[in-house]
Amino acid sequence: MSDNNTQELVYSEYLTTHEVSRLLGVNLRTIERWCKAGTMPAIKVGRRYRINRKHLSQWIQESSTGWIVKDYRIDFKENKIKHLGDEMKSD
Repeated sequence: MSDNNTQELVYSEYLTTHEVSRLLGVNLRTIERWCKAGTMPAIKVGRRYRINRKHLSQWIQESSTGWIVKDYRIDFKENKIKHLGDEMKSD
């Protein structure tokens, strides 16, 4: 049970465009354009788009060999996650 002063975080199967924007480090308007154009897999709920977590993961893997998220590079072909600071030190 929770009291009125406690906020519970609920895991959702679907992400908002704002959450995806923050997660990928991409402008919110860009995410919304991708959803509207059908480039990014999304469903429309009222006036807003929602993105399924599993579909987003698959879309990222199919769209690119890797992404840079926050300070990490995710390489899908080599199945590795590297901190960008570590890559710069090794050069």
